Amino acid sequence: MNAVLESPRDAVEEAAAYLLSMPQSKGNVRHLFYPGIYVRELSVAAGNAIVGRVYKAAQVNILAKGVVLLRREDGSWARTVAPQIFLGGATRKIAYVIKDMVWMNVFATDERDVETLEASYLEDDSPSNERPMIAHDGAFEAMCAQIGYTPEQVREASERSDDLIPFPIGEYKVKIGRSRIEGRGLIATSDIAGAEIICHACLAGKRTPAGRYMNHSDTPNAQMFIAAGNVYLRALRAISGCVGGQDGEEVTVDYRFAVELGRNLHHE
Repeated sequence: MNAVLESPRDAVEEAAAYLLSMPQSKGNVRHLFYPGIYVRELSVAAGNAIVGRVYKAAQVNILAKGVVLLRREDGSWARTVAPQIFLGGATRKIAYVIKDMVWMNVFATDERDVETLEASYLEDDSPSNERPMIAHDGAFEAMCAQIGYTPEQVREASERSDDLIPFPIGEYKVKIGRSRIEGRGLIATSDIAGAEIICHACLAGKRTPAGRYMNHSDTPNAQMFIAAGNVYLRALRAISGCVGGQDGEEVTVDYRFAVELGRNLHHE
């Protein structure tokens, strides 16, 4: 570390740069939507250091579980034991997890799009999620031909906006984010177990963001199913969530199966 620093914030930024240069660990993130409230929940195992994002304004922080060493702005460290609730400033937090931790940031809002929320509350300082795009192999066009539509027709149906609703109130291990396949996609932010129900894809005849943005794959990791007239999304295998500041796997389905499921739903 450089011994000559202009301010405590410089020391935090230098420490953050050092920690981010090291191999990154799991940091599962869930998104909890309640009426008028958004909660961002981070779960990290003991033995890991955490570099927080820089917030634009003060926010409510809850240490719901665990014990952490939290670095103060003056450079000292505070042993913090759950449960704790405090107001965090517009600064970057650095902490060391002594016992498995669950940390929550709480915001008053009705917004349910995570990208919009992050742009509103966070400075643009996160590690880049710019990853190489998956090579175009013609699978999408071949799938379209098999279901009897052109690629343009499939995209037009996907991009309709008259049947869209936000994610319902609830808890989510996914968000809409940049896709490695095309445009935006459904991205895992927390580990999802095989056979776990991920979220609604269609509710009361309306598509959720999952139903709108899920991309096609010939080797999908999820599948839609119908229950009580609604369409849900279920994992076909374990799906990995966030590692360090990077997004997890993209959640994909086979459009051929989804189209057949849609036909069955309309015939009920």
